[in-house]
Amino acid sequence: MTYGQIIDEAIAQYNVDRKSWVAHQAGYQTLLGTAVMLALARKSLTTEELRDARKTAEQAAVLLFGPLGKRPFDVDVSPPTDERLLALFEALS
Repeated sequence: MTYGQIIDEAIAQYNVDRKSWVAHQAGYQTLLGTAVMLALARKSLTTEELRDARKTAEQAAVLLFGPLGKRPFDVDVSPPTDERLLALFEALS
């Protein structure tokens, strides 16, 4: 059995909604990629360059997905205490 077949079988046996699983994986992978890119950007870009990059990314997101609007739910998680996670939390807020 390949690893892919093992994962497919595990998903089928535990009756996990595949779309939900894929969405969670996409979110997980996106967060990992964002954290790495943010770390690299903070080391290589000036504060102004980082601000300009974020502004460009926000404009692209609005063009692709439309305006964000108000969040329809509250986040019941307090900010992280690890300084590295706090920096990521603040950068993405």
